[in-house]
Amino acid sequence: MVDAKYQPTTQARYLNAWEAFCDFCSRNGLLALPATPETVVRYLGVYLAGRTAQPDTVANYLTAIGAVHKMAGFPSPTDDELVRAAKLGYRRLYVTAEGTLPERRGPLPATVILDIIDLGLATTDRSLERECAGLVLSFLMCNRPGAAANLRARDVRMVLGGLEVQVPTYKMGILKQGERIAFRIPVAPGGWAQDPALRLVRRVWARHLRAGRPWADHLFAPAGHSALQPLPSQVVTTWLRRALSLTNHEPPLGVKWSGHSLRAGAASAAHAIGLAVGLICQLMGLASAKTAFKHYIDAQLDNDPAARALFSRYAPRVL
Repeated sequence: MVDAKYQPTTQARYLNAWEAFCDFCSRNGLLALPATPETVVRYLGVYLAGRTAQPDTVANYLTAIGAVHKMAGFPSPTDDELVRAAKLGYRRLYVTAEGTLPERRGPLPATVILDIIDLGLATTDRSLERECAGLVLSFLMCNRPGAAANLRARDVRMVLGGLEVQVPTYKMGILKQGERIAFRIPVAPGGWAQDPALRLVRRVWARHLRAGRPWADHLFAPAGHSALQPLPSQVVTTWLRRALSLTNHEPPLGVKWSGHSLRAGAASAAHAIGLAVGLICQLMGLASAKTAFKHYIDAQLDNDPAARALFSRYAPRVL
């Protein structure tokens, strides 16, 4: 139960970071557990000298060191004022050496998703078609990349006027006893003929069923992938990079795109066309509008035709 406090992906990251720290200590005749604050600062110096890790990455390494110490019953050396000062110094010296702040992860514009839809509908490559559909559904769900990667066929259901989707398990739902995320994605106001996004998802879903694949199999994974083996969230970044290489899009200056950019882009597009913030938070599975604006919504994004094409489906309709 103590081990299960962390997600498997988090456990793997912590293990890799801890093993790297142990290797450093072993090579330099230092004690890794319990480590002194001075040892941790020396460890930071190795990364700074080689500039092999950005400040945020190094912060994650220190989090792993602290977690291992606490689980072993020792006070964390990373909480010491000496280490805190060194972390800030690392950031300042790293930026000075690079001459610029690191690129920030930004929202993916809705125009990119429209081109990915066209790519998915036009390709004869079934793998690419699945990946494009996964990216599109992730965008429409405003959810985390890991949720899209691990949707099973049973988590998507075609209904009159759209489709039903669910995220059966997600990090904050477990840690904070949140409710399961489940909602309906309505078809676009013009109907299925005017909704290439849902047509692409429906095509992949129907092909999955016609192939006789189990309902419990991942919808966007190739046949033969174990239904019990989750796909890492990083796989969505791989899908996105492949799709971007086949379309003509580049991120704005100072910005980088990853799988998490889908969630931010969707929230920003929904906000741009005037959807209620409460609705956006509900789709995202967030309890706080403050969190949505702090981490996801870019209020500068325009109310453009692409945003309206994808998210006007959620606008209230007169019956």
